[in-house]
Amino acid sequence: MFNVYEVGSDNKKHIYKPADAFYAKFGERVFSPLEAKDFIYNTTPRPFRMYRRDSMQKYGYRYAAHKHLEDHVPFFCFLANVDRVSVLNKCLYNYRLRDNSSTRTVERCINAFYEDFLLCEKEIKKTKYGSIFFEQFVLRKIRNFFYHYKHITPAAKAKFYKVMQKTFKYIHKNIGDSVVSKSEYFAQYKTILKMPYFIFKYHDKLKKTCSAIKQSISV
Repeated sequence: MFNVYEVGSDNKKHIYKPADAFYAKFGERVFSPLEAKDFIYNTTPRPFRMYRRDSMQKYGYRYAAHKHLEDHVPFFCFLANVDRVSVLNKCLYNYRLRDNSSTRTVERCINAFYEDFLLCEKEIKKTKYGSIFFEQFVLRKIRNFFYHYKHITPAAKAKFYKVMQKTFKYIHKNIGDSVVSKSEYFAQYKTILKMPYFIFKYHDKLKKTCSAIKQSISV
């Protein structure tokens, strides 16, 4: 894993350090993912790492055909299969930020979020350390959903919400809520399980309004 330069439309470079948490703990020594099992996925799946080609061939990992989340299977499953990881405290990549890039146009492949969750879940269960990292995988995926819900365009929120709800119902039925209960988004997760989008959209505003009314009455 390594750090990168983010390059904006103005061609200015800013250092982005997705590998910092690992470098702070391990320096540049080789370590096992098991040593970082509590925060192994606390970085971005974006291509800020290099994989050994022979290992990729050994495990048969491929980047997905769709243009968003295509790197999630290698990211989650590779870390759950290997014994040796290292970090370089250097910027080895120029990551250009474009307004029309695939990472900024999630609405073109919203259905991929559900499909990708199922694929990653299936593949991670085949890995060497999948059972150990599974909880972190689910929590990371939940966080990813809420990140994109927050940043997706307003016009696409309703469609994204439906895919989000479909995935959460799958988790609720097939994995259980005990894992998700450790997420900072657990309250929202429970709400999404039972609420249609048009209610969820105004849920927080309604709660604040009701709270304000209660306060004013008590005063």
